[in-house]
Order: sequence, then C-alpha cells, then structure tokens
Amino acid sequence: MKGCGLVIAFLLMAAVPAGSEGDLESTGNGPCQWGSDYSDECCPNIDYLEILANAPVYPKTCDGDWVVTASASYWNVHQDGMEFAIRNMVRVPVINPDPPEIEELNNLIDDDLETPNSKWEFGFKLGLGYNTTCDGWDLGLVWTHFSPRSHTHVEAGVSDNQSLVTLWSAFAPAQGEVSFARDIEADWKVDLNFVDLELGRAYWTSKRLSLRPFIGLRFLNLKQDYDLEHKGGSWSPRMAPTQDPFTGEVSLSNDYQGIGLHSGIDSSWNFDCGWALYGNIAANVVYGSFNVTHKESNRLAISPYSKIEILDAKAHFRASRAIVDLALGIQWSALFCECQYGVIARLGWENHLFLHQNQMWRVVVIGDTATQNRGQNIFSQSRGTLDTQGWTFTLEALF
Repeated sequence: MKGCGLVIAFLLMAAVPAGSEGDLESTGNGPCQWGSDYSDECCPNIDYLEILANAPVYPKTCDGDWVVTASASYWNVHQDGMEFAIRNMVRVPVINPDPPEIEELNNLIDDDLETPNSKWEFGFKLGLGYNTTCDGWDLGLVWTHFSPRSHTHVEAGVSDNQSLVTLWSAFAPAQGEVSFARDIEADWKVDLNFVDLELGRAYWTSKRLSLRPFIGLRFLNLKQDYDLEHKGGSWSPRMAPTQDPFTGEVSLSNDYQGIGLHSGIDSSWNFDCGWALYGNIAANVVYGSFNVTHKESNRLAISPYSKIEILDAKAHFRASRAIVDLALGIQWSALFCECQYGVIARLGWENHLFLHQNQMWRVVVIGDTATQNRGQNIFSQSRGTLDTQGWTFTLEALF
C-alpha cells in the first residue's frame, strides 16, 4: 500500500480516536496504514491473520466511529404512459363543426404525442451511520427526498391546421364524436421519499479494490398528482346543439406507500492520493398499497361559473413493486488530525427505476351524443415505470 498514503483516507473510511495507538501500525508510507501484524486490544479474540483474504476496510477502534452524510442531487423524472394529447395535423372549424368534420380527427396525420416536460430540480439526502467494532460491520440510515413539478402548456390553432385530441377526458360534448381541445395545460407533481436501513461490511479483495455488500430495509412513499385543463374545441360554445363554454378539469392521483427488502453491493476502485472510482447497485422489493383517484368536472366559463361533475372514481389495492438503484462516479477522501477525523467527497450519476408505478387509468367516451347518451366508456391503463436520474454530490464526515 504505497503512494500518497495509498488512498488510505478512503480505504479506512473511519477515524481513529485518540488513545488507540495500539490499533493501527504506522508503516512509514503514511499514517493509519493497514497492518497485518498489529494487536487488537479491543477484540483480542479476533485473529486478523485468518481474515486477510477479505480484511475489513474500516480501521479497528475501541468504540466504533460515526459517519454523517449529506448529499445534494440535481435530477429529473420521467414516467411511461403520461401522454395527455395527440397533436394532429387536421383542421377542425372553430364554429359549429359538423360531425363529419370532427370525425376527420380519426385520421392521424403527422401526429405527435404530447407529454409533460421533465425539468431538472434539486433534492437531497441525509444519513447517519456507525462503524461498529464487530469485524468491520457498519450500520446506517439514509433518507432521500426529491419533489419535482412539471408544467406543460400546448396550443393548436385553426390557422396552423392542428387539433389536440384528448386522451384523459370522459366528457361527452354536445356535438358528439371525437373530443378535442385547442389549449391544454398539464401539471405533474411527484413527491418521492425513501428511507434505507443498511447493515454492511466493506472489505478488501485486493490492495486497489474494495467491496461492500449490504442488506436491509427500504421504506417508500411515492405520491403523484396529475392535473389537466382543457379549453376550446369540444369545450367551446355551440349553437346547434346549444352548449355553453366550459373549462374541462381532470385531476388524478397515484399514491404508493410500502416497506420491503433492500440489498446490493458498493464497489470502490482505488488510485493514488485519495482518488477512486465507485460503482453501486441495489435491488429492492417493496410491498405496499396503492391509492388511485380519478376526478373530472367541467366549469362554466361564464356566470355563474358553476361546476358539473363528470367522473369520480377510486381504487385501492396492495401489490409488491421492484426498484433498481444504480450509481457511478468519482470520489476523493482524506484523514486529518492524526487520523481522528476524515472526509469523503463523491460526485456521480444516479439512476432509480420504480417499476410499474403508474396505475392511473384513462376513461374515454366514444360514440356518444348529448341527447341519446348511447356512448361507451373505454378504460385503459399504461402501467408505466417511473425513473429518476441525474447528478449527486455527497460529503461524508467521519469522526
């Protein structure tokens, strides 16, 4: 183990408190080097000569060591099945279109699916850990929070020969046939919180590579709100048959909460002078409950601005969901004050996949007329996967 203390700051990942001069052997290549022939005054029953094949990374101290973690993340979020309209290059007249003119929207010409814009936003992590005196085991608790919000506004004017075919509305307009809009606003809010409890052990597989397998539990609270506002088109005023101007409002929620197994492995690929690459992977299976709601109403755009309820549906069920965590980046570490304190800085890219999280369901009425009400409700679900990804900067303080 040579060269700039040979990344020992990172290797040891824990500080050595004062008064433990018998715990580590100084080799002359730098302070706090890992020695194979030092005596262990705290746990004399452990023979380190028998475990050199996977010697623990953390130095042996009498009282253990604390680790405080703080991270700033800059992520974005996506989810399958969030399309809210089809931008169709078909012109529909503004005033009193005839049913055949509206039916032309069934011909998809150079169409494009409109989805919520995904913006980059900040989140954070906070953690507290303890490196025990038991064979290099460590115990930690980490809270991750990310709460992005997306606002998307799309328009399709008659002069542009465009129309927006709606995908989430059960409104049956007075003129019947295909529902469409001229102006749609979509707000998607995600509130993601998960807490990981881990028991792990970091050990050396060679003098440059260390691994840390871990097991534990994950608590997940993932809430989504999806609000759509439709204007114009099918919500426009009509004279034959008569229809007042409306603003269509669709409100959906998709909440999941559960607890389950959390397991994976962290790896560190060490260079000189405290620098290293890290790569981490974890798999989770969480068992919990879904609460899904779907509400729709039309509000008059003229006095008295009353609201007409169209749809109010709820679903509640339990299910297991898989989660995959990935991370890759670079880190630097160092020890200070005669190895009593340490710091580790990491910068890397993270991915989190929350499989089959989208349980929101669409209701669309087809073949309806305002007078006969002979339409049919068409139900569908996308069951999409939600994913977050982006940069994460982490600082760890060891004492």
